Amino acid sequence: MNKIVTVVCLVTLSSIAGFDYYYRGQIRKTFEFKTEEGTVAVEERLMNLRGEDEEIALQRYVEEWLYGPLSPELLSVFPSETVVLTLIYRDGTMYLNVSESAVFAQPDIFTVGQILERGVYRNFPTVKNIHLFVEGHEVMFSQTHP
Repeated sequence: MNKIVTVVCLVTLSSIAGFDYYYRGQIRKTFEFKTEEGTVAVEERLMNLRGEDEEIALQRYVEEWLYGPLSPELLSVFPSETVVLTLIYRDGTMYLNVSESAVFAQPDIFTVGQILERGVYRNFPTVKNIHLFVEGHEVMFSQTHP
């Protein structure tokens, strides 16, 4: 009987430790996408950002957003070929340079820039300014309001 209790306790403790290790660092992030009707819908995802600095977390967030929605009812705003060329985060300002295919964003690069802006400001309160570039050419500058 004691062996059974010991084994059950060990299995329980191992499960709790594994659960704690696996889910530590999981942070909820929201992503906006367009619907076929033209409205905006929000998806929520858990991202493992354990021990990452803000620049790496921003890079992973933007890359995840570029992958597109998980829900088949939502539309990706950028063509699937669009990639992050560079992302630099310094003193509250994010500089994002994406590939040329971004100019074919739906409905247009400026609306998509606004969607990106809302998502970044909502999920990363330390970001105060966003510069969006397509192949090195600035297409959008945004700044939070005090």
